[in-house]
Amino acid sequence: MAYSINVLHIDTEPNNGGLTAAALNREVDHVVVETATSATEGLDIIVNRSPDCVLSTPDILSQNGTDFIQQVRNEDPELPFILLTTDVGTEVVNEAVSAGVTDYFQTTSEPEQYQLLINRIENIVQSRQSTERLAHQKGLVELTELTASVGGWELDLESDELNITTGASQITGLPQDADLSQAESVGIYHPDDRPEVQAAVDRSAQTGQQVQDTWRIQPASGSQRVIDVTITPDISNGEVTTLRGTIQDVTERYERRRELEQIETLFQHTQGPLFLIGVGDEFTVRRVNQAWEDATGVPADSAPGQTLGELLGEDQGSEVEQRYRTCVQREEPLEYEEQLQFDDAPTYWKTRIAPVMLDGDVKYIAGSTQNITEIRKQQRELRIFQQAINNTEVPITLSDPSQEDNPLVYVNDAYEQLTGYSEKEALGRNCRFLQGKDTDPEPVTALRTSIDAQDPNTVEFRNYRKDDTEFWNRLTVVPIYNDDGTLIRYLGTQQDITERKKREKHLELLERVWRHNLRNIMNMVRGWAEVICAEASKSVTTNGKKIVEMSNELLELTEKERKLADVLRGEPIQKPLDIEAVLERVVSKTTSEYPEATIATKCPTKMTVRTTVDLEQALNELVTNAIVHNDSESSEVDVTATRGEIGVRIEIADNGPQIPEMERGILTDGVKEEPLRHGSGLGMWLVRESIVQVGGSITAETRSPTGNIITVVLPQ
Repeated sequence: MAYSINVLHIDTEPNNGGLTAAALNREVDHVVVETATSATEGLDIIVNRSPDCVLSTPDILSQNGTDFIQQVRNEDPELPFILLTTDVGTEVVNEAVSAGVTDYFQTTSEPEQYQLLINRIENIVQSRQSTERLAHQKGLVELTELTASVGGWELDLESDELNITTGASQITGLPQDADLSQAESVGIYHPDDRPEVQAAVDRSAQTGQQVQDTWRIQPASGSQRVIDVTITPDISNGEVTTLRGTIQDVTERYERRRELEQIETLFQHTQGPLFLIGVGDEFTVRRVNQAWEDATGVPADSAPGQTLGELLGEDQGSEVEQRYRTCVQREEPLEYEEQLQFDDAPTYWKTRIAPVMLDGDVKYIAGSTQNITEIRKQQRELRIFQQAINNTEVPITLSDPSQEDNPLVYVNDAYEQLTGYSEKEALGRNCRFLQGKDTDPEPVTALRTSIDAQDPNTVEFRNYRKDDTEFWNRLTVVPIYNDDGTLIRYLGTQQDITERKKREKHLELLERVWRHNLRNIMNMVRGWAEVICAEASKSVTTNGKKIVEMSNELLELTEKERKLADVLRGEPIQKPLDIEAVLERVVSKTTSEYPEATIATKCPTKMTVRTTVDLEQALNELVTNAIVHNDSESSEVDVTATRGEIGVRIEIADNGPQIPEMERGILTDGVKEEPLRHGSGLGMWLVRESIVQVGGSITAETRSPTGNIITVVLPQ
C-alpha cells in the first residue's frame, strides 16, 4: 500500500508494548508502532505527533479511569481508540466503551491475532479518513454553492418529495428542511414561466432526457432572479425514478448580457453619434458608430484602442477624463456641454454618459453626443436679437396661437411704456384688452379675419392705456412659422399715431373747406361764362366757351386730386378681384361716356388677382385717356388680359398719338412734374400709385405706325 498508519501503543509493561509493536511491524510494512508506558506519555505523543490510531491496555484505564479517554477526546474527538483486553465482559471495558473508546479487541495467544488486529486498525482508520473526506467534500460543495451561486436538488417521482441543498435554498429562498412537493417548487417560478418549467420536468421524466433552460424565479423574500436549470433523470430498471438537477443564479450575467445587447442595439439603430469607453487605469475608446465619425470627422475604424489623450490631445483628454471619473465614482449618468476641437475650429457638444456595470463594477462608459455648435450660434444670435427687441423703441408683442384665445406670451419694454401695462399684467391675455368704447369694430373685424386666415395685416384704431387715456394705434400683425411650416407665433408691432391722426383731421378739414370754396367759386365763374355765351356776340361767346371749358377742367382736376389724395393717404386693402368683371365695368362706363369710340376686350373667364379696388379706377383712367387724347378719325382701344409666370398682365393698346414724354415718365418712373406743366399729369400719378401700391408695375411703349401700348403687371 502506498500509505502508512502510525499507531500509538500504551502499556504499563514496557516488554508487552515492545512485543506487540514488533509483532505488528513484522506483519505489514505500512503499520508503524510507537509505544508509551503511561497515560501522560501517551497523551504527549497524541498532542505532538497525531497518531492515526491508539491501542491501550486496561491497566492504563485502571490507573487513570475514564479521565484519560476524555483527555484524548478533548484533543481529537474522532481519533480511533482501540482497547486491547483479554476479557471483553469486564466492567472496565464497558466503562471505556461508554466513555468514548472507538472499539475493543480481544487478545489471545493465537499467532493470527496480530493480522486480525491490523485489519481492525486499517478498517477503523480508513473509515475515519473516509468520513473526513466526505465532510471536507461537503464543506467544499457548500462553499462552492455559496460563492458560485449554485445549488442542487433531487425530486423523488414516486413520493413527490423534493430535497434541496444549502445553495439552492440560498438562491430560491426556500427552507432547506421544508417538505416540498413538485407543484410547490414550480410555484416559485415567474407565472409566465411556470408552464414551460412544468413541461420540462414532465418531458425529462417521460423521455429520460436531460433538459437545460433559463427561467425566472420570484423568491418570497427578494427580487426577481434569473436562473439556469439543468434537469437530469435517474433511471432504474428502465424507468425514471428520480430527477436530479442543478440551478445557478445568472441574474447579473443575464442583466449584463441584456445591457450589452441594448448597447449593441443602440449602436446599430441610433442615428446620433454614440461611443463606448473602456474603464481602467486609462479610459480607452472601445467603439464608435458611423454617426460619430460623420460628426467629428475622425474615422470610426481608427478611434478604437486610442486613449483620451491620444484621441483628443493631453489638455482636452484630461478635461474629459475628469468627467468620466466622476461618472465612475458616482455610478450614475452625467449630462453636460463641452467644447472640443477635432480640427482647426472648436466645436460645442451636448454629451450624456452612463456607467455600464458588470459584476458590481463600472467596466464601460456608454455615451451619446450632439454637435450643438450651430445651436450655440443661434442662441447667441437669439440673445442679441432678444436684447435688440427689448431695447428698441418700437412696441413689440408675441402671441401664441396654439393656446386658447391666442394670448400674449411676450411684450417688450416699449410696449409697457406705450400702454402702461406691465409685462405681468399683459401676458396671458388677448391683445383686445386695449380696446374700448370708441374702438371702431371694422378694423377689429378685418384684423380678426386676417389672423384666422394667417395673413399679415395692418390696421389703425383707437386703443386705451391702463389709465384709460385714448391713443391711436397702428397695429401690424405678422404670422411666424417654424421650419416645418407650422404656425407658432404672431408678431405684433404697435405705433402711436395719435398726433398724425390729429394732423390728418386738420388737413381733411382744410381740404374740404378749400374744395368747397373752390367748387363754389368755379361754379359761379362757369355760370357767369354760360350767361355771357348766351347773350354776347360771337367773338365774346367763343371766349366764354373757353372759360367754361377751363372751368370744367379745373373741377375735374380737383376731383382727380381728391382721388389721388385718398389713394396716397389710405391703407391698401387687398382682396380677390375678378378681372373679367372689372374690365366689363370699365368698358361699359367708358362706352357710355364716349359712344363714338371702339373698345374691344379679351380676357379669360374666372381670372382673379388679389389687389385693391383702386385697380378699376386706374384702368378706367387709362382707357379714358386713350380715347380723350386720340386725334384720329376713329378712336380704337384694345384691352387684353393674360396670366403669366409672374402674375396677371393687362395691356391697353390705342391708335392715338404718342403719350408725351413727361406723362410717360410719370407713368413708368414716377418722375417729378415740370413747374411749367404742373398738374397736367395728375391722372397718370393716380394710375401709377394705384398700381405700385399693390406691388405691381407699369410700362409704356409706342406702336407702329401710331399708337401706344400700356402694360400693367399685377403679382400673383
